[in-house]
Amino acid sequence: MIYCAKCGAPNQANATFCAKCGAKLVKSVQSSRPTQPTQPVQPAQSSQPTQPVKPAQSTQPTQPVKPAQSTQPTQPVKPAQATQLTQPVQQVQPVQPVQQVQQVQPVKPAKTVKKRADLKQTRKWKKIILITAAVLLVLLAGYGYGKSYYAKDKQIDRIISALKDPSKDLSPYVKTDDSSFQLTKKSVRPLQTYYKANQTTANNLGSKWKNQEELDASFEKSVSLGEDGHYFFLFPKYKLMVKTYSPTVVTNHKNSTIKMNGKNVGKLSASGDYYQKKLDPVIAGRYTFSVSANLSGKTISPSPVKLDLFSNHRVSLNITTASFKVSSVPNGEVYINDKKVADLDKKGQASFKDYQITSGMNLYVKKSGIGKSDTIYNFDQYVTDPADQANDDDDDYDFSDDDSSDQIKSVNGNWVLTPSWPGLASSDDAEDLLQKIWDDNDSEDWVNGSSNTGYLSIKKLHDNWDDSDSVANYSEDVSVLSTSPAGNGKTYVNYKVTHNLSYTGDKDDTSVTDTYQNGIISKDSDGHYVLEKLGTPNAK
Repeated sequence: MIYCAKCGAPNQANATFCAKCGAKLVKSVQSSRPTQPTQPVQPAQSSQPTQPVKPAQSTQPTQPVKPAQSTQPTQPVKPAQATQLTQPVQQVQPVQPVQQVQQVQPVKPAKTVKKRADLKQTRKWKKIILITAAVLLVLLAGYGYGKSYYAKDKQIDRIISALKDPSKDLSPYVKTDDSSFQLTKKSVRPLQTYYKANQTTANNLGSKWKNQEELDASFEKSVSLGEDGHYFFLFPKYKLMVKTYSPTVVTNHKNSTIKMNGKNVGKLSASGDYYQKKLDPVIAGRYTFSVSANLSGKTISPSPVKLDLFSNHRVSLNITTASFKVSSVPNGEVYINDKKVADLDKKGQASFKDYQITSGMNLYVKKSGIGKSDTIYNFDQYVTDPADQANDDDDDYDFSDDDSSDQIKSVNGNWVLTPSWPGLASSDDAEDLLQKIWDDNDSEDWVNGSSNTGYLSIKKLHDNWDDSDSVANYSEDVSVLSTSPAGNGKTYVNYKVTHNLSYTGDKDDTSVTDTYQNGIISKDSDGHYVLEKLGTPNAK
């Protein structure tokens, strides 16, 4: 073994550098570890170089020479003077002259190890301090960021932004009064749908909550803002406190199907004349309801309705129906709310049974070559009442813009809708004109005056009676059967005329009735009704 002169560590005898500290090892002739610090070796006092040691003349082998226990510098070894020959053990290399070695300071291994331990401990504490400082800096930076990000006003801004946008997930910002309510992106969307349509209201809520020192988390209101825990145990967490409701949907037809936001609410139960279902809790907001039922062999599906649920009120989804008739021009087309719904027969009639009634229904009739009738507005307000309770002559049921026409009446316990037409003469107006013509036959009441063939026909008939010696006097009674539009503001009129004749002598009085079809009434430049065509007579 050889020991390092610098750190005192033991090393293999053939090592060149210390395995512990890396210092170059100084080799001496002796391999044993000295017990005392060695002194520098002085060169031998001789002018002659050292000669190789010759084997002693001895019959006994020589023993290896041990180093002397002395603190004095070693002297060159001289060959022993012996008479006996020694047997060589192994070939000895010539001893090279010993070079001068610098003085080696005494080695103190214990202190060196302690210094290294102290150095490692110092480095360890420096590392701990640096890590602690870095962690503190990160925590301080995180706290500063969190204090800004989780500030009350910024949390409210994020909540209001999500509240107005149904495409965002609002559920992390919501707490309900029902712990069993499943908060998901879909389940809270009705609340967002409502505030998307009422963004000013949402913005006002945000401003109010920012200025409100004490927030309300009691669920007394449908929507409020309150604290619900903390972020990282440091920053208050604000949430929407939203109430849930369980409204009851009601309809008036058995086996109706009710859907809320496209989902079937389930089977309805009978309750008197109605059918109802109490819904599972839903969050406050805007919902779309639809109902459908099979009536008179056809499926009736009123338009879906949007309702804002902010209480446990009843949701009425009644399907209103009514039965009525439409009377107008033959082979016309009936339109309700601008949609063709029926064709009139050759008598101009069409019947509707259990027809679905909604709010604001309007009706009119069209016919090719004639045009479009006047519109009967909001007739749903009348036909939903029992027709047999209405007076046939009750003017309250005439709600057309034309005060002279009766567009809706109760006839024999049935509602009859008769749309007026632009320029159409009413039955009364037509009857007044025709009665005046048959009484006086004034040319001013005719289109083209005295040249009208109808005027000439009546004049000829009356002249014959006036010139007859057997006719004492005569009179005529006119009764209008129907009027219908003829296009261009004109009116077809069907009517009958009863001719009453009194004779001279003993001849009995007679009455003859003629029926006239498709007479035409129009208006002159002053807006007065005049007769354009007398019509085709069919005597009876």
